[in-house]
Amino acid sequence: MKRAIGFLGMAMVAGLAACGENETGTAHIRSVVAAASGAAPAAVMAPDSSAPAETADAETGTAERPILRLPNGDTLHVRPAVVALYQERAYEPAWTDDDEILPRGLEMLKAIAAAGSEGLDPERYHFSTARDMARLLQEDAVEDQELEYLGNLDLLLSESFARFAQDLEAGTIDPRALDREWRIPRDSVADHELVKAVMDGEDPKEVLASLRPRAPHYDRMTKALKRYREIEEAGGWGAIPEGDKLEQGASDARVAALRARLSAGDDEEEARLARAGAGEPQRFDEKLAEALRHFQKRHGLNPDGVLGGNTLKALNVPASDRLASVRLNLDRWRWLPNDLGEMYILVNVAGFELELVKEDSAIEAMNVVVGATANRTPIFQDTLEYMVVNPYWNVPASIAEEEILPRVRQDPTYLARNNYEMVREGSSTRIRQKPGRSNALGNVKFLFPNAMDIYLHDTPADHLFTQSSRAFSHGCIRVERPDDLARTLLATLTDRDPSDYDRLRRSDGEQWIKLDRQIPVYILYFTAWADADGTVRFHEDIYERDETLAPETERKLGPVERRPIAMTDG
Repeated sequence: MKRAIGFLGMAMVAGLAACGENETGTAHIRSVVAAASGAAPAAVMAPDSSAPAETADAETGTAERPILRLPNGDTLHVRPAVVALYQERAYEPAWTDDDEILPRGLEMLKAIAAAGSEGLDPERYHFSTARDMARLLQEDAVEDQELEYLGNLDLLLSESFARFAQDLEAGTIDPRALDREWRIPRDSVADHELVKAVMDGEDPKEVLASLRPRAPHYDRMTKALKRYREIEEAGGWGAIPEGDKLEQGASDARVAALRARLSAGDDEEEARLARAGAGEPQRFDEKLAEALRHFQKRHGLNPDGVLGGNTLKALNVPASDRLASVRLNLDRWRWLPNDLGEMYILVNVAGFELELVKEDSAIEAMNVVVGATANRTPIFQDTLEYMVVNPYWNVPASIAEEEILPRVRQDPTYLARNNYEMVREGSSTRIRQKPGRSNALGNVKFLFPNAMDIYLHDTPADHLFTQSSRAFSHGCIRVERPDDLARTLLATLTDRDPSDYDRLRRSDGEQWIKLDRQIPVYILYFTAWADADGTVRFHEDIYERDETLAPETERKLGPVERRPIAMTDG
């Protein structure tokens, strides 16, 4: 078969002529690795060496990250692990033979194409370029550049797989670089072992599947991704015109627009209810009001069934924006450890909700109150160790100075009337509130000791749980049904009977319970969430975390421009 010189030197071509078929394939990879490293082929290290090849020209890459030049004009930094693996295998191709892509290479292409189902753009991994290179090789359309195509394609597939695996394991965005409040370790990707596994014959789809977040919430979100992508590709939904409030009983052209919007298909229940009155599209009937209340609940709005300003704003968010939100929140799941544990507590700050999850099912779920915007609840992970029944509230110094002492100065009886007492500790004095009905921590608190002094607790202010937006606290998390949570934790994490909790509540004074089995607590922030029944909910970005991430989200999760291969005569 004829081969043009391409970017290889005459000496290399002469050497290839004496090689057998397998040796020729090996020479292809050796040449490309050497060229990508900016070194002459003779300078490439021996397969048993662990030192990287030196780089001749800084503009062509570094010894750690050599550059691969693709036929569509793109350049690609090849990670050291990929280069080292080819050196370990004496430059033997993994995905191609002497003139085409192998069946296992086609399987690798399919695995990379599946990035779209994870909310990642396959073009981030140069999928179209690799696919077109494989097609051109199979069609014998690049004989003059066959050496370049074969070597480059083999390296490209390995590097693309490593990048996809890294993004799937740890996410595309590094929250630690953008958010000082992020305190959860991310999983690290052993790219050498992963790429070696697929090179040695493991199915790339199965290897990638093992890296996906195991929490059931992630799979629910990928289903939501598919739904919103289909809606966006179909043209999204129309906007409802501005106007006065609309409620049940109204007859107006805008009611038809509302009905069409709720029939768009992003929620099956809303679509079913909205379509029920399609015979009179401009009449705001009971079914349409019910559909609107369902929409309002999904979006953290007051479910009054009235089309007002806030509801109109939420309805008119484009489908493309909702899709982008789903993709960002899928990435947030990838920032977390792959395995959250057999049992754990998960608090979604943006959604004002808590789940106690055991074996992938929520055995308790309830509303919570989180930190106000001036006292943001931090995002972190720790371990639940204690429950404290009838707790004292040791008033933080900042709250004592800013809130309590000014009231004491106005009313000297304030402390006694509200069950507070002064406690001396050495030369200093602090304020604490004694156990009782008025205690700010209620009947119980749940401790996962941390530097921020954040914990879960009961509250006497039960009325706050009826609010649609519940950012009111000083940072700690108030729990709607603390007694239920306490009994369940006693039953699952200790050998005590759940009724012990009620006995301790009736006792005098503070009672500490050390849990026999400890579980992780995750304090997280998701602005898009999928329930077990498929309902997708969107939450207000109360701490403007989405807004802060917007530039990086667009760069890492936005569409990647595809650059086709430009064929030239020769």
